[in-house]
Formats: sequence, structure tokens, C-alpha cells
Amino acid sequence: RRYDGVTLGLNKREGRFKVRASYTLSALVGTVFNGASNLYGDIPARDVYLNGYLPDDHRHEIKLTFNYQMTPWLSFGSRTTYLSGMPYDRLFRNDETSAYELYRAQRGRDPGTNINDPTDDRDLRLPDQLEVNIQGRVNLLPLIGKQLDLYVDVLNILGLRTVTAMGMNDGQNFQVPQTWMDPFRVRLGLNFRY
Repeated sequence: RRYDGVTLGLNKREGRFKVRASYTLSALVGTVFNGASNLYGDIPARDVYLNGYLPDDHRHEIKLTFNYQMTPWLSFGSRTTYLSGMPYDRLFRNDETSAYELYRAQRGRDPGTNINDPTDDRDLRLPDQLEVNIQGRVNLLPLIGKQLDLYVDVLNILGLRTVTAMGMNDGQNFQVPQTWMDPFRVRLGLNFRY
């Protein structure tokens, strides 16, 4: 596999208002996403289709984090993440093995209605993901003399339920949503440092 990317980042560390922002443009191409399950060479006729965009290829990634220290003991912050859609595959049934393991187009592409015509192939990408989280934090050091923080996280504040995985088996569950982003939720926390 080969990862090509460039990241541009900005960071403000001084003062009560701190910001970190970054943008990454990248591509992840290859035959295997993880080293444990490389299919290359198992079925030689399939090898031509295995090289393509891998499941974690997201072309654009934006991260924004900021924190505002209102008082020595009270702060607020936010973390926003945007990922462009990641590819998924369309797998066809292999009658000899009874498994969905045949590709009829390059990874991350749909072969279209005519598998012999590469001009009707199209990219298969999940929807873009946007997650916005906020946090309020109280540092009890000025009040009780101990490094104890209480915080409230509000996660996925927009309540988006973006699809994060699609079914890939042709005729069985192809393009049926399988998993979604975690819903809006609140997390209470306690952090003790010594």
C-alpha cells in the first residue's frame, strides 16, 4: 500500500483562546488495508482488481480544536472533525467457494451494468462525515488544592447519523447501510492527576 498526503496546520498557543486547525489532502492506494488479510495472489484472475483505493482513503480531512479559558478554574472547548467519504467495494458471489469475494472492477468502484465496459464504472464512496463535540471543564485545584477536573462532553452535538459502512455483497446487501455514526450523547467525567 502507498499513502501520499500533505498537511497544512495552524496553531495558536498563547493567551486565553487557543486554536489548532489542520487540513490534510491524501490518497491511500494499494492491495491490502491491513497486513493480516492480503488477498493478492489467492485468485490470480482477481489480482488486477485488487489494486485501488483502500477502505480508509479519505481525500480531505479537516480538524479544528479550540479552547477558551474563562477563569483559572473554568474552560470551554470544541473539537470538530470532517472526513470526506471513504470507498467501499462491490463483491460478487464465487460459485466455487460460495463466498462473496469476486471483484469485477477495481477496488472502490462499481462495474456498472456492463462488466466488459470500463467507461460505465463509477466510484463507490460513503457520505462525508462531520462530527462536532463540545466540552465544559471545571478545575478544582484553586478550590480544594488537588488536581481534580470535572467535565461534561457533548458528543456529536449536531446529532448526525451519517452512514459509516455499506453492505458490499451483490444481490444480498449491496448499498444497504450497515453502521452509522454514534448518536448525540453526553459524557460526564472526572480526571485526577497526581
